Amino acid sequence: MTAPDERLLEELEGEGWTHPRRLAASPSVYLSYRGVQLRLRFLADAELVAPSDDDFDLYHITGDGERYLEGDRDQALHPHPLYYGRATAPFL
Repeated sequence: MTAPDERLLEELEGEGWTHPRRLAASPSVYLSYRGVQLRLRFLADAELVAPSDDDFDLYHITGDGERYLEGDRDQALHPHPLYYGRATAPFL
């Protein structure tokens, strides 16, 4: 997990379903639109956020994502998306 990942989770926690473009425009998220899309895909593969559909237009934080922010989920105990290849699946 990186600091931008945590900022994305915090933004999603307060917003509900949100478009990556809206997250990229947030002053607390220092990523480009493309960077936000990529990090959200990684977070989705880590089961911390969920996309609304296969188009990945909207995202929301999952229960696991909320538990991570509260300190009740140690992400180090869960496999990183790169270890099982899901995050490297075709993107856009």
